[in-house]
Amino acid sequence: MTTLWLMLATTTCWFLGALLSRTRAENLYSNANQHWASERLESQ
Repeated sequence: MTTLWLMLATTTCWFLGALLSRTRAENLYSNANQHWASERLESQ
């Protein structure tokens, strides 16, 4: 029974971590895109 709980906890932590890192990566990507777009507009 303990092994099952341990597996469940590990899976939950991994899932939450993956979810957080994914949103963080998407935020960084969109920020970089906005930065690049604003620089491009200024150079025109």
